[in-house]
Amino acid sequence: MKRHYDAVVIGGGIIGSAIAYQLAKEKKNTALLESGTIGGRTTSAAAGMLGAHAECEERDAFFDFAMHSQRMYRGLGEELFALSGIDIRSMMAVCLSLHSPRRRVTPQTMTIWILSAGIQKKKC
Repeated sequence: MKRHYDAVVIGGGIIGSAIAYQLAKEKKNTALLESGTIGGRTTSAAAGMLGAHAECEERDAFFDFAMHSQRMYRGLGEELFALSGIDIRSMMAVCLSLHSPRRRVTPQTMTIWILSAGIQKKKC
């Protein structure tokens, strides 16, 4: 094992692995440390949703950031398919949470925000 790295990522779940992947693409000498199997812990039990926008109560900078992340995910899906033959793109969908009296944002408003942020509408 090398003794010097530009970056060390602790945790080989989906987030740690994605960070290590992006660093390696930038030609950074990167170590990914995981005590178990890569992607075999919390990531393997997660629903796999990119749903940060579901927590938004208004169309603000965080919402726009969440939508930008979802658009970037498409490109990552294409890269991973080209490298591995695994197609994660067919699993992409936008989920809306049901309206409750505690939430100020209705599903209709959230749909307008999502579509105006450039996420395409399609049937599942």
